[in-house]
This record gives sequence, C-alpha cells and structure tokens, in this order.
Amino acid sequence: MDNCSIAVVGSGLVGAAATLSLSKRLPGYQIHWLDRGSMEPPAQAAEMEARVIVCTPGSQTYLDTLGAWQQVESYRVQSYQTMRVWDQLGGAAIEFQSRELGVPQLGSIVEVSELLRALYSRISIQGNVRLWPQCAVESLIELQQQRKLILSSGETIECELVVGADGSRSTLRELAAIKTRVRPMQQQAIVAVVSHKYQHQSTAWQAFGESGPLAFLPLPDDENGEHQSAIVWSMDDHTAAIISQLSDAEIKPLLESGIDSRLGEIKSVRQRATFPLQQLHAHNYVLPGLCLLGDAVHTVHPLAGQGANLGFRDVAALERELCRAQARRVWVGDMSVLRRYERSRKLENLTMLAGMEAFRHGFGSRRAGLRWLFNEGMRQVSRWGFIKNQFAKQAMH
Repeated sequence: MDNCSIAVVGSGLVGAAATLSLSKRLPGYQIHWLDRGSMEPPAQAAEMEARVIVCTPGSQTYLDTLGAWQQVESYRVQSYQTMRVWDQLGGAAIEFQSRELGVPQLGSIVEVSELLRALYSRISIQGNVRLWPQCAVESLIELQQQRKLILSSGETIECELVVGADGSRSTLRELAAIKTRVRPMQQQAIVAVVSHKYQHQSTAWQAFGESGPLAFLPLPDDENGEHQSAIVWSMDDHTAAIISQLSDAEIKPLLESGIDSRLGEIKSVRQRATFPLQQLHAHNYVLPGLCLLGDAVHTVHPLAGQGANLGFRDVAALERELCRAQARRVWVGDMSVLRRYERSRKLENLTMLAGMEAFRHGFGSRRAGLRWLFNEGMRQVSRWGFIKNQFAKQAMH
C-alpha cells in the first residue's frame, strides 16, 4: 500500500493534463493513471483530423508551464486573430480582433490527437507515473483518509485521492452516487474537415442559421496548398438525421450557404462524424478522497468551443489546492481542501452553462420577438467596444 499516491482515471485531454500536472507539481506522490482503453498515444494522421479544440491563450499558457504546448507540432496548429459571428435571420453581427485587445491571437485550433500526443510525451518522462491500461474501475471504497479502487483485473489500488476525468458518462461519478442535472438538447453536432476556395484569413467564422450554429474553424493549408477549416454544425436531431444521409457533393452547397459563401466554393468534405449533444452539471464536484474534473462534472454546448478549456482550468485549480495542502501537510483528500477547488470552479462553470443555454435558445428560437432581442443585444455589444472586449477577454482565459 502506498500512502502517498493519487489515482487519475481517464486518458482523454483532461485526464492526461491532470496526470502530467500532478506528477510534476507533487513529485513526492506516486500517480496511478488508469483507463479502460489501451492508453497508447494516438498515431499522427496524414491529414488534419476533424476532432479539434479551440485552445484559448490561457490554456496555452498553462499547457506551456507543463511543457506540453512546446511538444505540439507547429504545422498542425492554426492561430486566429479574428472572430466573426452573425445571425443570418436577424442580420446582427459582431467581430472580435486580437489587435483591439493588444494580444497576438484570440486562440489556436489544434487537433485533439496532436495535443494528446504532446501530453503523453511529457508524461512518459515522469518517473512517478504508473500506467494501468485496460483497467476499468468496478468498485470505489472509502477508507480512513484513503480510497480503494477495485479494478476489472482483480487488482486494487489504495490512494489518498481519486481524480475522476473519465468523461460525461463517468463511472466514478456513478459509483460515488453523485447526482447530475442533465438536459438532453435534442441536438447533434456534425464535424468534418473541408477545403474551400478562399483563404480563411486566420479568422474563426460562426453563423447562426435556421438549422443551427455553423462554425468554420481555421486550419493550416494542406500539403497541396488547399485552404482548410474544421466545421462544427449543431442542429436538431431530425435535421441531423437528414443531413447525415447526404453525400459530400450534396452537403457542399449547404455549407456554402450556411456561412453566406464567405469562404467561396467548398471543394471537399472529409472525415464527417456526428455525435449527440447534451448539457450536464454534477450537483457535487467532490467527496472525501474523490474529485471530478472536466466532462465528468460539466459538459457544455460546443458553440463557444470552451469545453476542454474549462477542463484545463479545473486541472489548474485542483493543482493549486493540492500543492497548498501538501505544503501545510494536510491530507490531499480532505474536504477542506477539495471544497476550495469546488468553490473556485463551480461559479465559472455554471455561468458558462447558463450563457451557452441562453445563446442556444435565443438564436435558435423561432419566436420573432426573442430572436430580435438577441440580435439587438449583439448590436449593442458590438457598438460598445469596452463591453465587447470584456467578453473577449473572459473567453480567452
């Protein structure tokens, strides 16, 4: 039994970031990293992949302190200096510019697999990390100032703290009987990589149309010089079922009209995938010896691209509290420690969930009055530079 150990469950972006963070900041601890999958770093694809995240400057800075951002291949990352958002039905528009904020960029688009490779690379040189691949957690037992994990392999791990970063269908959350508020959106998101005639101008484009919000996120040109973007198109289940059946040739004109032909002809569509959307928030983030992070505790609509960034901020907040506890020689699983983490994150996460819900209902509403109200709000924010820039700064954390 190792009294100075922490178990992190989940090998996605947030789980990997938590493993790297805690192994670096708490060198006296053994970090057990578990997942039901193989835990192999993803191979680099020949083409840009559709699974991308919008990485804010704040997240980039944090990943840089962990040594991970420097590992990301620069030719697989596209920064953007402008964001243009408009409503096709109401006509309102707003534009954010990095130069107005005095910063070099508003954020970067990076492949999920590329960032995972960077995190895995840094974890591989940490001497205090033990990997447990293909190990599902079957039981979670509370002991005196410890937690005991019983694994599908029959092995057990006893540790001071269990960190759950195992996604929106979190096994740890279920085993701990932590209740959630789940709001199925009756929506799905279609993602793909597209090539288009005009250069994206290092701009993220998002249009609110009748079918739902459509985002074109800039990517680097491919090896043939073709201009590329990753798309995220959210729509109701019925519409998604119809569009998912269309051929690439049939979906091209829909994408062109979906952003008012701002990028010209859509030349190709590849790596299409569809996944359901839901909004989730856990009633509790922590229990004695247990802490939840990322999608295990909150999931948000992808229209603002904030999901992974909220998860990275969860990791940074937990790291801060655990380092403080270690310095004070306090049990890292103590509720006085974990509640500080929960308090530091809950308000921001709830605010983001509420904001995304308001945007979704406002610009997705077929009620003329409500849609007019949101359009007028966008126009007012666009006119007042200070307020607009405050919105942008908040989103860049």
